[in-house]
Amino acid sequence: MGSTTSYCSWITHLDEAYAYQDKTGGRCVPLFDALRQLLDETVQPDEAAILITSFVMSNADFLAVYYEVILIIVSSALKLSDEQDLGKLARLVLALSRLPDVRNESTETLHLSFNHKTLIVGSGQVIEVDGGKLWADLPQFEAGLGDSMYGVTGYINDGEAEHIAEQQWTSQNTFAAFLYQGNSASPCDFGFLSLYAFRTIVYSLEYDPTTAKGIDSLHNLRSACRWILIAGEELWTETMQSRCFASAGPMRVCEEGYEDNHGRNSVTVRRWLAWARRLDDLADGNMIEDELNELARAAADRIKDLEKYWVFDDVEAETEERATASEPEVK
Repeated sequence: MGSTTSYCSWITHLDEAYAYQDKTGGRCVPLFDALRQLLDETVQPDEAAILITSFVMSNADFLAVYYEVILIIVSSALKLSDEQDLGKLARLVLALSRLPDVRNESTETLHLSFNHKTLIVGSGQVIEVDGGKLWADLPQFEAGLGDSMYGVTGYINDGEAEHIAEQQWTSQNTFAAFLYQGNSASPCDFGFLSLYAFRTIVYSLEYDPTTAKGIDSLHNLRSACRWILIAGEELWTETMQSRCFASAGPMRVCEEGYEDNHGRNSVTVRRWLAWARRLDDLADGNMIEDELNELARAAADRIKDLEKYWVFDDVEAETEERATASEPEVK
């Protein structure tokens, strides 16, 4: 599936990071060493996580260093463009969340400062920051990621060129999709990311790019496809098992059969299949380039497969349950 541009390879990104650390006297060189080993596959995510926690906890002001680590990981996701690299970075975050709780191992009470607050941690207590454990809850990660995900227009307003802004948005959504995909393997809850997924999909597929409101919809298309292809099964399962809502776009509002906003905003099988049809229409048209055309077609096929196999699995389970219930009791 590739990237839109070679905006930033991991080698370029880390070379720039090392240069900045050297120029400013930064203290995060060990973090970038761990990232380099992760991205060139010298170490696995769990091993890189151990290297990072060792670096963090070796500092007297470890909470401040921890916060730097979170911000650097989030900003790295914004810079990288290769899908595989973003997957590695996401798996590192998942591995960090699985690290053992950080406790006050001393016999004395600790007085720590973080985010303009004083924390008092008794002997043997787990260190919690803003109500979250280090590392299980990854305090400040959700806020840091959320602060960086403000869309293509936001990045352009920050001074980025249009194609770079689209790449940054794609990179952040790809990173988020990998995190959401791995949510079940982490004690940290990344379920909040489904809000970004559905917002991106809706804006890409329920807004007409020829209108003022939908002018950026095609800039979101690659991100929407990445969500569907990387975390489509997890998103589909969530919508089938619980009620999910996403504000309807103009193209959905115009559809007949919805008497109120509640029905229009529900994420249902019918709505998923409407997204698949829209993806097919875009792939069949002449509004998008060849590489994105293939991505749209693959995302449409993914949705159809999810609908097909979800129904099949349910029918198969019901059939097996009935067969089991009808079996004679063995005495």
